[in-house]
Amino acid sequence: MNDVGNRRLHRGVSAIRPLTFKTVSTRRVVIGARICGRIGAAVAVREGSIILSQYHNLMLQALHSLTVKWRSHLPAHAETLPELSRQEQNILNNAEPMRDNITIDALHAIYPYAPPERLRAMLDSCVKKGLLEDLTQGIYRFSPRMQRYIHDSQQAIITYAETITTMPTEQANRLAVLTVALIDKLSHGPNAIPTPIFNLGCANITPSEHPLVQVQQRLICLMCYRDDAHIAAWRAEEYGPIAIRVASHLKSFSEAATMQSFLKSPLFYDEDYVRTGLEELRQHGDLLDTGVGFALTAKGIVRRERVDSLTDETFAIPFEQRLSDFGRKDWMLLISGLIDTTRTTKTLSA
Repeated sequence: MNDVGNRRLHRGVSAIRPLTFKTVSTRRVVIGARICGRIGAAVAVREGSIILSQYHNLMLQALHSLTVKWRSHLPAHAETLPELSRQEQNILNNAEPMRDNITIDALHAIYPYAPPERLRAMLDSCVKKGLLEDLTQGIYRFSPRMQRYIHDSQQAIITYAETITTMPTEQANRLAVLTVALIDKLSHGPNAIPTPIFNLGCANITPSEHPLVQVQQRLICLMCYRDDAHIAAWRAEEYGPIAIRVASHLKSFSEAATMQSFLKSPLFYDEDYVRTGLEELRQHGDLLDTGVGFALTAKGIVRRERVDSLTDETFAIPFEQRLSDFGRKDWMLLISGLIDTTRTTKTLSA
């Protein structure tokens, strides 16, 4: 079997890729896979929306700082995974919080972008690769090999955060207190949107006495909440899950996108999948067919940008309403300090 050590998946690490992703259901850092989420400031269309998107930007940068070198802390004989497609990575990453009780319905509830038949095909493929066990009656669970892989990855991620000493202890403790309080208050509710992804993320927090590990684990939960906010936003704009993917893809192009450009992306399964999304956009008056490719109409661009703005607004609610004015300002100052100190240390050691 072709094991590739650097193709690792984990809920906390896929969320982190470089800070240039698209917002299609994103959150856990499948080591290089799950956190798809474009920083909203670039597409803000409303006065004050750039301020709201700063919360997302700060969270991404801080999470990157707290996980960037986690692979260097893997044990010498860490479990590895076989060669996986990006689609298989996405499915495993979304299934990770469920572990022992993975069903098509539960998976589709938090990852609506894949049709149920695609989910089943990916799960069955992972069974053949020894990463899942089929318990029959539509229930799957992670195999011992996958469990070992997750354990090794989680420990490495936590160990890396424990090695960061650039932030003064008093400041790290204060940042942990505020971040834990933010997640506690968000968990307590009530919330303006359904939060199934956030709830699963909170249920999988790894306990730690170390303040920066506490921050790291809660930032992963915030990425989960960001996913919930994004899904609620495109549903509010009456997109279907495939159509929002297609609209996001078209919005990222400065010229008409061809069918070939869609099929090069692992987010699009086949031509029928793409055409389903294109047809929905056409029915809403959002699609322009240039003859050589597809683009969003002016109406389609505005509608898609409203999704980003609404996502930012919803994501800002915990910061704006659950923390006091002093607590919010303190959190932003401390999280910025964490980003700056870890960036400076990285530059000096380069």
